[in-house]
Amino acid sequence: MKPAVKFIHTADLHLGSRLNLNTDNSINDQYSNAVYDSFIKIIDGAIENEVNFVLIAGDVFDNESRSVKATRIFKEQCERLNEKNIDIFLINGNHDPYKIDGELLKLPSNVKVCESEKVSIFEVYDNDNLIARVLGQSYRGSADSRKMATFYTTSDQSVYNIGLLHTQLDPNNTNYVPVSKKELIEHNHIDYWALGHIHDQKIINDHIPYIIYPGIPQGRDIGETGEGGYYLVHLEPENTYYKFKSTSDYIFKKVTVNLEEMEEDSLAELNYFLKDKLEE
Repeated sequence: MKPAVKFIHTADLHLGSRLNLNTDNSINDQYSNAVYDSFIKIIDGAIENEVNFVLIAGDVFDNESRSVKATRIFKEQCERLNEKNIDIFLINGNHDPYKIDGELLKLPSNVKVCESEKVSIFEVYDNDNLIARVLGQSYRGSADSRKMATFYTTSDQSVYNIGLLHTQLDPNNTNYVPVSKKELIEHNHIDYWALGHIHDQKIINDHIPYIIYPGIPQGRDIGETGEGGYYLVHLEPENTYYKFKSTSDYIFKKVTVNLEEMEEDSLAELNYFLKDKLEE
């Protein structure tokens, strides 16, 4: 029987980005740290739930030239996990492709970054006992046409094997790691596909192999609506579960209004009517 393992699956942090709001500067300042705050909540969750490790399925940073602030905050939060002996396994996505010369700041030893030229395989231990294996491969650049998932292989099935993949999940899309749902399901080496790139939370397959998108932890504009967060995952032969945990302090929402509900047809009435709907 495979040993139980508990981890956090997140993706698309986009550290260094901000909420896109057409408001005055005083209000914008209020939201400037929203993306960072959502990441801090993920780290809080990892510590509170005493997970074995954290997975980040690409786009840790919003662009290839990581800002000093984004890198500093990422390092500080990884150091918090390091104090609790919790590792972070990550792949670089299309927004933050793999850097051969390393990161802007030296990251703590618990941060394990998957290479771009081949599949990286990391073994996870608990008290000297092997409990899981993480496989992943990073992007070379802002697009990647390689069928990476094909090479996520291991001969050992005695523990849960987890694959990190940043993909559009479209076999015809050659920009973002082409692969189909069918190919991932039929892949007999991986028990859990930790996906990234699509900013909506989605359960693609609800049994082995689990295929899950956690979505973006904090939406930044009206194109990223709904609650953002991560998945807390517990894999065990008789007791597997995955729970979505919210991290977004601010939620973008589309609101539909019926103008026939207006009491009179006038620009002034329209103004009041829309204001009332928005306040609701």
